Amino acid sequence: MGKGGPKLSEVKAAKIRKAIRAVIKENKDLQAAVNAQKKASKGKNNEVKIRSAMAKVIVRNPLLQQAAKAIFNKLK
Repeated sequence: MGKGGPKLSEVKAAKIRKAIRAVIKENKDLQAAVNAQKKASKGKNNEVKIRSAMAKVIVRNPLLQQAAKAIFNKLK
């Protein structure tokens, strides 16, 4: 069951994803973690695999969580 929260427009969600992706690409350890999650994924759609992998890495890394929240709050 999903969590209730603010609904974002697709444009804002894309901007947030792009900013978080840039943060992940800067850090080789985070990029390696995303790649490992992507490989472990059983899905066939590559875009969904990447989104899922990034979400899992964000949940497991408190510093990346703070960065994601800061990005989200800037775009409000």
